[in-house]
Amino acid sequence: MRVRTLLILLTFMVQNSYAAKNPPNWKFAYHFGQAVTNYIEEQPSIAFVSKDLQQKSAYQEFQWTYFLIPPYVDINLTTQLTGLQYEEPKDQADQFKYITTMANIGIHIPVSDFIQFKLVFEYIYTTMIVQDNAFGFQDLYGYQVYPEVEFLPFGSTMFAQITPFFKISVWSNIYNRKETTYGLKWKIPLFSPQEQRFPTYAYQRSFILKAFYSNMNLTFEQEGFIPSEMDVEQYGVTLGFSF
Repeated sequence: MRVRTLLILLTFMVQNSYAAKNPPNWKFAYHFGQAVTNYIEEQPSIAFVSKDLQQKSAYQEFQWTYFLIPPYVDINLTTQLTGLQYEEPKDQADQFKYITTMANIGIHIPVSDFIQFKLVFEYIYTTMIVQDNAFGFQDLYGYQVYPEVEFLPFGSTMFAQITPFFKISVWSNIYNRKETTYGLKWKIPLFSPQEQRFPTYAYQRSFILKAFYSNMNLTFEQEGFIPSEMDVEQYGVTLGFSF
């Protein structure tokens, strides 16, 4: 009886120890910071006044990730919100909120310990909220495909990572939408086993400092209106955490 009880206790301890090193296959990340957004809109019409605006405002990002086949296949739901708190412009007629929501599935293709390559198939919704709809685009949605690359200059087993990254849209069905993003990310895992390999699901709890630059341009068409050429350039710094 004592031997049986001892075996049960040992089994329970082993299971708990394993569970501590292998957290659930999902994580949530939140980023908050400041972004500068340069917005340009041009239209070949004498009735339209071209826009060339710069806005400094708060930036937020929410991301939920589920590792379907860790670490090779994952599902992501992401929302990015610019424009909750403004520093400039002061004129409300020139202020705008820029909202993007994405749902995607990513396939990680092993390259080396120093390069993480991911092919992403994504559904995206994006819109601008502007006073009286005086400019900007509304309710754009569709699909895009892009590679996402992270460089791990110190290898994949380092406890903390300083990681350059970039993504570039290679195909989209949204008004010839083109997007490029690149930046630098500093990630410090918390309460995660150091021996687990980056970027597997073991790295759930971490602080993340991120600097980024993105550029998006498209030709926005509405029935009964002359098409507008739009360009959104954005750069900023955020502090975030994942758990």
